[in-house]
Amino acid sequence: VGVGIADLMEGIMKKVLMFLCCLCALVVTDSMAARTCPGSHVNLQGTQNGNDDEFVFTNSRAYQEVRDCNEKGATNGYECDMKYGQLYECDKESGCTNGQYLFGNNGYVTKGGISVANKILQCSTSPDEWIQYSYTECPEKSLMNGYVKISFVNGGSRICYRRNNAGYSGGTFCCMSPERSACENDPYGIWNGQTCQCANVDGVQREWNSQKKKCEPINSSVTPTPDPITHDCGNDATWSANEGKCKCNNPTHKFNENNKTCAFDLKTCQESRQPNKEGMACCALDDAVWSGSKCICNGGRSFKLRGDGTGYCSGGRVTPPTPIPTPNPTPNPTPVPDYNCPTIDATWMITYKDCPDVVTAINQLHMDCDAKIVKDSSMFDSRLSDIKNKIKECDAQHSAAASQTITTLIGNINGELNGWKDSLTVWKNKEGKFNTARLASDSIAGVVLGTAGGLITSSVVKKSQLKSGFEDINCVIGGQKVADWHDEFRVGIQ
Repeated sequence: VGVGIADLMEGIMKKVLMFLCCLCALVVTDSMAARTCPGSHVNLQGTQNGNDDEFVFTNSRAYQEVRDCNEKGATNGYECDMKYGQLYECDKESGCTNGQYLFGNNGYVTKGGISVANKILQCSTSPDEWIQYSYTECPEKSLMNGYVKISFVNGGSRICYRRNNAGYSGGTFCCMSPERSACENDPYGIWNGQTCQCANVDGVQREWNSQKKKCEPINSSVTPTPDPITHDCGNDATWSANEGKCKCNNPTHKFNENNKTCAFDLKTCQESRQPNKEGMACCALDDAVWSGSKCICNGGRSFKLRGDGTGYCSGGRVTPPTPIPTPNPTPNPTPVPDYNCPTIDATWMITYKDCPDVVTAINQLHMDCDAKIVKDSSMFDSRLSDIKNKIKECDAQHSAAASQTITTLIGNINGELNGWKDSLTVWKNKEGKFNTARLASDSIAGVVLGTAGGLITSSVVKKSQLKSGFEDINCVIGGQKVADWHDEFRVGIQ
């Protein structure tokens, strides 16, 4: 009987232990299935991969990280911890729930790495996907009857509303800046379209405090009500009262106080995985991810831990995150001999020394030929053709200048001739033509003056000529005129 009781007690204890184990398994399973929105731990199920509609990533590098979780990009049941960002997963069983809203901040991308900045996204689990909506600037507050404020799981950089008659999964959206929203909700605030102005009530002047986002009295004994202490930790971090600082939601990230953002930090990653040496070493590798229990290398390679605490991936085939095809190089290219320019006509430098464009172009071609800048006959012919065009331009300019000079000289000669015709009228006959008889009279007068022994001096003849011409010349002997012009007579010398 004693043995039977012992066996009975042993059986009861085994059942109790089995029940407790099952209970623990249920608790652990439920804990692992807890929703995270956003999350940094990826558990790809079925045909899931980074290009599913149910994923929105906080940056493009996080998207690429999920795409490169392993060599093929996705494996059923494959898990990894994201190092460079987080994701929002719209899913029936995990991640964000049906109907939740997400505001596309700068840098947010969805499948294919496409930006969803300034988009309103709503989770719909029939099927699992984020539906994108656009929005407009909200109208005046008095015209916003029928609008319902919506909340974003990531906070968002805008205050947005949805018309309550638009249906649960869609509709018309409008948004405004946080400053405008605070202004319109302030009892003294008046939004003018760009900034907030404050109304003066009960003799108290007020001004807008852009940091506190409220109207405050100016030079008044009225003590403003102190605001509750708030902490701006951005979209990827939360305030830790115990540590008195903002803590990134991803434990491998470090918070930046200047721009209120979180980014991967090697030291922070290693501190979060202490004392696990493999996890700490995995932080420093760009081609591996931490699964929560071990470091998994891309391309099916094995992780190795060195004695100094660092690690590396060895063996297997390395697949780059974004393979870029490169063209095959041409094997042993045949060297091309240097081109020697033909001789340039040397007389051009002398003939066109007064044309600076031609001289400069010829000298430049000589230098380029010596420096082997001119590679072939086609390049040389093009440069030579340019020089010939400059020569034609120079010839045309010289020809035009010569024509102008000749025209000017002809004009000057004609002017002189016209002046002579107008002033020397005694050299014209009655018809206005040149007086050829005058030429004969000059010759006869020369003979007479030369043989007359000085009876009629040249000065008298010149004076008579200049006064009225040879028609007034006559011969006088002893004071008596004996012959006129055109009379024939003989002169003898005694």
